[in-house]
Amino acid sequence: MLASKRAPLLTLAKAELRLQTASSLESEMMVVLTPRNGIRLPYGSVVAVQTVYQFENL
Repeated sequence: MLASKRAPLLTLAKAELRLQTASSLESEMMVVLTPRNGIRLPYGSVVAVQTVYQFENL
């Protein structure tokens, strides 16, 4: 019964949403999230990220 209710959902169009971390996250959160998600940053620390990016009013 559940499968028959889900069948119409499978035919709907899908959307892929992406987030640009460099302009959307504070540097501390970027440094925490990227390794957890298998992404390697070219910066070794929060201070290095802050040096490259000027975060204001996020």
